[in-house]
Amino acid sequence: MRIKHKFIKAGVPIILVLVICTGLSAAHLKKVSVYTPSPLLETTTILSNPYMGWYSLIGYTLSDSEPLSVPTSYLGTDSPTELVLLEINLGNYADCDISEDGLSRLDQLFSSWSDTQKQLILRFVYDWDGNNLQTEPALRSQIERHMEQLAPVINRYANSIYLLQGIFVGNWGEMNHSDYLSGNDLTALTEKLASLTDPSIFLSVRTPAQLRTILKTASPLPESDAYSGSLASRLGLYNDGMLGSPTDTGTYGDSASDTSDYSKAWPRADELTFQDKLCQYVPNGGEVITPNSCNDLDAAIQTLQTMHVSYLNKDYDPDVINKKWKTSLYSGSDLLYHGMIGYDYISCHLGYRYVLTASAFSPGQVSITVENKGFSSCYRPLLVSLTVTSADGTWQYTIPIDTDTRTWISGKSVTLKASLADLHLEPSSYTLTLKLTDPSTNREILLASDLPHNTTGYQIGTLTIDTLLSKITK
Repeated sequence: MRIKHKFIKAGVPIILVLVICTGLSAAHLKKVSVYTPSPLLETTTILSNPYMGWYSLIGYTLSDSEPLSVPTSYLGTDSPTELVLLEINLGNYADCDISEDGLSRLDQLFSSWSDTQKQLILRFVYDWDGNNLQTEPALRSQIERHMEQLAPVINRYANSIYLLQGIFVGNWGEMNHSDYLSGNDLTALTEKLASLTDPSIFLSVRTPAQLRTILKTASPLPESDAYSGSLASRLGLYNDGMLGSPTDTGTYGDSASDTSDYSKAWPRADELTFQDKLCQYVPNGGEVITPNSCNDLDAAIQTLQTMHVSYLNKDYDPDVINKKWKTSLYSGSDLLYHGMIGYDYISCHLGYRYVLTASAFSPGQVSITVENKGFSSCYRPLLVSLTVTSADGTWQYTIPIDTDTRTWISGKSVTLKASLADLHLEPSSYTLTLKLTDPSTNREILLASDLPHNTTGYQIGTLTIDTLLSKITK
């Protein structure tokens, strides 16, 4: 893959002169601070960061005897994906509680996966063959009992488990063709799962209409309620019919659908508008199916951006991914990416993508501007810090930056502030580096900026402080 760069802002020195006066006629020292921002170049490199990108799907059947293990391809440093969707088939326990042996095997599986440091998406199902009505439990109370049994195991690995898809029912766990899809059943099962699981784990349902039915509102989650720990702030979407037709294979209504009823599927344009607002604050992902005009490259990119999609199945649909996206070139409004293979462009933009666009210095303070050029936000909080290091490396200080990275929404810029006033810097030259870290995985977040980089982060500029002798006469 080619790598190109875009020149964003030249490194123009900013000179600040601070004069300290102790009398009207004497020799005086002037402290001169010179800040030189690094040239900020955006890169087209595909970044590997947590909670975003392509995912692999691996299925397991839970039983009292069958061993469960992590495929060897995920045990090394070159595993296929950062995200892994684990489908756990509970069909052996459809008419009974899960055994202690079954729960123990699941615990061991999650422990093994947590050692890989992958982020997990979980989907519990009773069906893999499109025969859910014959395989799901006869009573809702049995499903709820399974939720109660599984929750302690899930919660033990909350740092590794990113989200839960579905409420256990439907063909392939997709919340269709089930006896438990009435408004009361949808709400009861979702609320039950939410009440049992760690609030840091997101939940997802299959369609916007189901989400609205559960929350009993036509309004998408507002910013004021985001990340509060409430059910609404945890509930996102997974769409396994994405871009498959104008209705996303039944996910949306037809063009004549009534938008006055929040429990009904709305027309595509209305559902996309709903997701554009909702999914600034909760995850949206799934898999693309069935070649048609909706998944032509240009149309697909526009829709993925509007839906704020952060993760997609790497293997499905190969007739779309391999035959369309990997054979088409990007020619949209972002000139930097012109001529890039469409699949690579989508790979670059699934999830969040942070680009440093400016840095500046004023007395005692550094400001840094970051733009999110990805399709979505990062829905888990990241730590942000600025490190000041002397030229000889003998002195270093790290300043935490107060910001909520979850609010760095797609297509917007944010300006960060870091105060140096309390450092009382001595005359010397200093490098300034910015670093983002995910506290759950203890991994550094890679930026789409071509800058010098070390263990303290990306070098945004240099600060030189000198003292000069001058004469002031009366």
